[in-house]
Amino acid sequence: MLHFLWRFSHNSLALHLNLNWCGMKLGTTCVLCGRFNEDGGHLFFKYKHVLKLWSELILKHIRECLANALSAREVVEEILTLRKEVQHQVII
Repeated sequence: MLHFLWRFSHNSLALHLNLNWCGMKLGTTCVLCGRFNEDGGHLFFKYKHVLKLWSELILKHIRECLANALSAREVVEEILTLRKEVQHQVII
């Protein structure tokens, strides 16, 4: 989990937008919805099926807070302020 959080906070996950920025000739559109750029904000907080998941986990209020963060680092900082049990739920 720590490795994932480090990669997320440094914007180094293998998402289309990041891979394109690194020089790979890929489209940046999300392969799941085909409508928006595939970045961490979209994939983890804004994609329609992910919205359902957050609701089912009764973490919708936390998702809204994380989705409004200005950077991936800010998302991780916000997660680290949560109780340990909630941190694990959010990260997993």
